[in-house]
Amino acid sequence: MKRAVEKLEVGLAQLTRPGLEDVRTLAEKILIQFFHDHVYPMPDYKQKESGFELILGVWTEQDGFGLFTSEDTAITPVVKHGTGHCSIGWGQYVSEYALGLTFSPGLNVETAKFVATMCVKAAKDYVDYCGGETKIFTIQNTPPHRVHSVLAEEVRDAESYSEELFSTVQAIIWLLDSEVDLEREGMGSVTSSIIDSIVDFNNRQRERRDRIRKAREARDRKALEAKDSIPPASST
Repeated sequence: MKRAVEKLEVGLAQLTRPGLEDVRTLAEKILIQFFHDHVYPMPDYKQKESGFELILGVWTEQDGFGLFTSEDTAITPVVKHGTGHCSIGWGQYVSEYALGLTFSPGLNVETAKFVATMCVKAAKDYVDYCGGETKIFTIQNTPPHRVHSVLAEEVRDAESYSEELFSTVQAIIWLLDSEVDLEREGMGSVTSSIIDSIVDFNNRQRERRDRIRKAREARDRKALEAKDSIPPASST
């Protein structure tokens, strides 16, 4: 699968001003050749589950954003039915259920990153063969539309907070019990705890963004100083 992704990256980089259909057509052509060379020759490849699935998040100047999934050599667009998300792999059913509970159209990037982290964590927690480090990438919505890798620290914070959020939901469900005396159980303290948890998470996010911004500014400043210190080349 990793080798197939490498071939896709090389092939797509050679396209000039493509549209979404151009990307889909070329990616499908590359997968057809890849399966012909590396997968189909394997004995009993179907029984050994030698195939793989991919999710392709794409931006083109002509058509904007698109989301595709692959099944063997076929690449199809994610049906535009208001969800704006898809899952593949062993944990698909758990992550799709979690997305159904948490996703809403029009999420900003910060909220979407948290929702994605929480849904992947649900699959890692409850599905065998799902685990390891969660990696999240975003595509910038403004030129030059670069792909950004979300910091591991930010993902870990979101995973930690999702556990706190799950505990909060359990507390809310407990409070829905008609036999619970809300006044005696301290409804105000539960509400305050929820608010404090949200504020703490948001503060950590702001502090991280400030650190990243300052680090980038310092890096750019050093690069500019280094460039200014280089003497001009002499000509003969």
